[in-house]
Amino acid sequence: MQAPPKHPDTHDRDLIVIPEAHLPLPRWLAFAFAGAAAFALLLGALGMYVVSRGDLRDRDSRLAALVDRASSAEDRARLASAQITVLESRVADLRTVLTRSRARTVVVGASRTELRRQLADARRELDLARERIVALTVPSAGDGRHIASLVAVGATQSPPRIVVDFGRWFTGERARQAAIADGALDPGEVLPHGRYLRNDTPDWRTVPLDANAIITVRGWHRRAGISFLSLEELQRLMRSNRVWAERIRHDPFWVTVEGGRVTAIHEQRYP
Repeated sequence: MQAPPKHPDTHDRDLIVIPEAHLPLPRWLAFAFAGAAAFALLLGALGMYVVSRGDLRDRDSRLAALVDRASSAEDRARLASAQITVLESRVADLRTVLTRSRARTVVVGASRTELRRQLADARRELDLARERIVALTVPSAGDGRHIASLVAVGATQSPPRIVVDFGRWFTGERARQAAIADGALDPGEVLPHGRYLRNDTPDWRTVPLDANAIITVRGWHRRAGISFLSLEELQRLMRSNRVWAERIRHDPFWVTVEGGRVTAIHEQRYP
């Protein structure tokens, strides 16, 4: 049987193969997939929120505890100051009585011995009270420039306070030797960046923060260069869980103390 002739306008190259059509997914199944994906995203976001809130609560709790300790120290300092005033008055009175006794106008003999003993006891109590108040009121850090990690900031406290963890900064060959001594570097190895921060003992200190303190960081909200911050912005930085904020907090800071107050805080890139 002879095949029918091809149409004169049809060529083999013009043949189009149409793939077999598939039935679309049922609408209810598509909605189920979309709902499951949305639910998974919601669970992930909720988990991150819970973790971040837990971190913030921990930081707030640490700051509150340190502020309470500082307030308690202030109360003890006021009590010690009042005690010093009473003891100084007592010592002055005993000295007056002893001076008069030497002139035989008040007491003599054994009474004078007892008076000297009372005066010596009063002086010892006075010295102890002065030592206690010095221990309570001595600045958390001496005036100067210190390297430290920032722990927490209380911008709304009165006065504002900052909690810092002081360390020791090394550069050059001294940095390499310090890193070897601390076990952070093996002998013979080279410290790539030539800098090392030693902070082997956590020693948090609460220091009053000047309301006009100059604060600088690098990479604030991912911006290039140096940014100047207010106290409130520094507090938000310490409470943020953003990647750029954690990177800034990872670095140590140079903390300048003048008159027992922090007057400047500058980020030191590390390593």
